[in-house]
Amino acid sequence: MKIKFVYIVLSLLVISNRLIGQNENQNVMSDEAYELINNLFDSKDDVGIYKLTDFSKTWMYLMSPNQLDNLMGPPCNDGNKLIKWSEIFSDEDFKSIIEKIINSTPLELDRKRLNAHITLEDSFEPIGKSYKTVSSISQPIIINNYAIIKRSGLKGESIIVAKKLNGTWKVVCHKTVFGISED
Repeated sequence: MKIKFVYIVLSLLVISNRLIGQNENQNVMSDEAYELINNLFDSKDDVGIYKLTDFSKTWMYLMSPNQLDNLMGPPCNDGNKLIKWSEIFSDEDFKSIIEKIINSTPLELDRKRLNAHITLEDSFEPIGKSYKTVSSISQPIIINNYAIIKRSGLKGESIIVAKKLNGTWKVVCHKTVFGISED
C-alpha cells in the first residue's frame, strides 16, 4: 500500500514539473521575437511600449485573406512586387495564428533585450516624454520567414506583417484596424 502511494505521489510530481516547465517556456519570447520588435521600432526617435504584451483575442477574427484585405492601408508589397495574403500565409498558417492568438497570455517584456531607444512604460500616458504615444504590442507570431504582430494605442490599432530578408525583419504590410484623428 505504501509503495503504491509513493508511486502515485512521485508520478504526480513528475507530471506537474513537466506542465510547469511547459508553461514557463510558453511565457518567454524568443530571441527572434525580440529581434523583430527591435527591427520594427528601429528609428532614431524614442519609442514608448507598454511593459506587458497585448493578449486581446479580438484580432483573431481578422485572420483571413478577405478580412485583412478589407482593412485600411496600402497593398502588401515585397520591394516593388505586390503580394497577396495567400503568398504570405497558407490556410494552415492562418489556423495556427488564430490558435496562438487564442492561447496568448500577457508577458512582461525584457528591457535588456530591447534597443536603447525603446522605453518600457507602466501606463499609456507618456507624461514628460519625448514621444507622444505609448503602444501596446502583441507577442510576435513567427511562421517561416514571416511574422505578424498587432500594435495598438490610444489613437488606433494596426496589424503589421514583416518578412525576414538577409537577417533583418522588414515590414511588407501595415494595415490599420482603426484610427482616431484629432481635429
